[in-house]
Amino acid sequence: MYNTTFTWTLKRGFIDMDSIEEPCVRAAMEKVQALLEEGNSSLALAALPPLSFEFSCSQMDTPENPYFPQDSEVFLDLDASNSHIGLALRGGRMYLTAVVQFSMDLLQEVKDLEAFNEWLADEGAPFACALLGGFSFVEDDGCTLLAH
Repeated sequence: MYNTTFTWTLKRGFIDMDSIEEPCVRAAMEKVQALLEEGNSSLALAALPPLSFEFSCSQMDTPENPYFPQDSEVFLDLDASNSHIGLALRGGRMYLTAVVQFSMDLLQEVKDLEAFNEWLADEGAPFACALLGGFSFVEDDGCTLLAH
């Protein structure tokens, strides 16, 4: 097995406030939005509900592949050691940008990193990742998954 570090980036995800079902998550996100409206982004970040990250190879276009062990998954509770979260308010809409780093074992060594990252994109690996926090995104400006 070859341990490899990955970075997943979600760019400007528009948070769908209407789809939040949990009352405690809705209250937290309304507080986040109010803090952003006041211009206090550091308190808004602190008020976010707990966030986690998931990557599942079974969600890739070709789940059985030469790199990832079958049914490989990564679950992380996000904190400052493995992620960077940014929030913005534009036109009354709340946006979140996330950068998450994680490591996982691969079946074989990656000799051509550029080709491997291209293969990840072609196989839909960025979309096999999810940011979880009790809310969803209506749209975003794209996501990437890159190996280092």
